[in-house]
Amino acid sequence: MSLRYGLIGLLGLLITLLLLRPASAQTPLLSDSTISTTLKTSLQFRASVLDDEGTNTEQIGFGIRRARLQYRISVRDRFEIFMQVEGQGPKLLDANLTYRLSPRFSFTGGRLQGPQPEAFTPTPFFRIDAIERPFIARNWAAQTVGGDGRDFGLQAAYTASNFQARLSLSNGDGSYRRIGGNLRRDLNLESFTGGTDEDGLAVSGDVGWQPRAVSGLDLGGHLSYNGSRNPNTAIGGSGPGREYVSASTYLYWGRMPGSQPVRLKADALLIDYAENSTANGTAPEQTTGGLSLLAAVQPATATEVFARAERLERDLGEDAGATFLTAGASLSLSALRGGPYHAARITGAFKRRLGSAQFEGGDGPNATGAILQAQFRF
Repeated sequence: MSLRYGLIGLLGLLITLLLLRPASAQTPLLSDSTISTTLKTSLQFRASVLDDEGTNTEQIGFGIRRARLQYRISVRDRFEIFMQVEGQGPKLLDANLTYRLSPRFSFTGGRLQGPQPEAFTPTPFFRIDAIERPFIARNWAAQTVGGDGRDFGLQAAYTASNFQARLSLSNGDGSYRRIGGNLRRDLNLESFTGGTDEDGLAVSGDVGWQPRAVSGLDLGGHLSYNGSRNPNTAIGGSGPGREYVSASTYLYWGRMPGSQPVRLKADALLIDYAENSTANGTAPEQTTGGLSLLAAVQPATATEVFARAERLERDLGEDAGATFLTAGASLSLSALRGGPYHAARITGAFKRRLGSAQFEGGDGPNATGAILQAQFRF
């Protein structure tokens, strides 16, 4: 217990020293000339045709995949507040404060996108290669910190021109629930802790490197430990949760859609869950692995054709996996006018799932989908 209090005290002392650090100029911190604001909005509208052979059902219709509003306030390029809202819900995805100690070192606290597989939140939603992020990355989030890929915590970052590194300490839960997720209790006449033990935190780190010798090459990875035993880690979403260790690696030649004539991307990840026995049952050991490979070419100006193959193994060593195939093309209306590829983009893709990791033996039902999506970002 004393160690935890000491850690909190050390963090408080560090933050105090950072805030008291002398500024290089005498400009008032909050003068009008030192504040800049940025407002961005994004919308993804899609039409879908879906066929599930397991239930022998089809769906045809329209929908909004994302409707985002991002607001950023910067003060003297030293302090920054960032908030992002998803309009469906609505839901506050990000809310954090960053302090830049120098152009390369920064510290962030709040609800943030911490170190994780590069194919998930480190790849912005408006720069996704196909219709959606790789399924292996979305499955990673759903079974660790939650589908948003965000958590409440603190993060230190180092950013150079061709190298990035981050280290974070967070709750490991990812949710807004007051116990385990958004911890904001204070003294009251009842239980200070709600009568629940929640003292397992998460530690995560990642690195990224872009060798100057090869244009467009980007590689790196992440490593994390999560001791929160949050509900996402339970079998089937019920029963006891489990602590886990997770690792991922990536190798990209051409990170962003439309960035070069030929692009190749590879992502691999692993989640190793520990057994947990409680009065509510036993959650067994489990190791989940995934691999994603993507190739894309530009046959003409402002267009790209892509294909992606993925394999997810729910439990390595057991026959319980599924293969995911995606193929399609995109047209950038903004690139045709000399703008960025992602600003106004139309993407169509055909998707196929072979087998289902929900079924032992890997011989579950197949599924097919065709999706046309229009994306606009201002």
